[in-house]
Amino acid sequence: MSNPNIQNDFSYYRRTLSRMRMTNGGPNYHIVVQDELANRMSLFYAHSTPMTKSIIDSTQNTVRGHVGVTADSVTDCLAILAAICYNAVSKGRAQGPHMVEYCLRVLVVCIIIYDHTSPVGVFIKGSKLNVRASVRLIQTHGGPRVNSLLNSVRYATVHLNDESTPKALKTLLA
Repeated sequence: MSNPNIQNDFSYYRRTLSRMRMTNGGPNYHIVVQDELANRMSLFYAHSTPMTKSIIDSTQNTVRGHVGVTADSVTDCLAILAAICYNAVSKGRAQGPHMVEYCLRVLVVCIIIYDHTSPVGVFIKGSKLNVRASVRLIQTHGGPRVNSLLNSVRYATVHLNDESTPKALKTLLA
């Protein structure tokens, strides 16, 4: 999210390939990435968090396409997973700094996917996921990654700026 180098490098590759085609009059050299795949890759990397976007799309397609899977059951699972990660970090059960960082990342992704999956979002008062406590945990245990984790919550969620979001939570994430 904070490093656009992949997209920039890939754009440079595509421009260079285009110039080579125009100069040489056609593809008489070995192309590593074909045009169709290059177009799909470019669209994938255009998102600020491409893997999270893919997971969100897959989750939403699953909710829409399967009869037994509802948004409520998916948000229940996400809330449980977030609670496990929250407790692992807050109670000191996550062994080592790498595990703490991993749990915080999973917690952030659960918040983001929950917000995209639930029609009312994750920031409402009756949410199954305690966002306020999660943000405070990220602020205290996030270390050098605290800004990128909080920026992910700020900018990758849909309902943060809704009127139903409590002002205290907006202030906490401001």
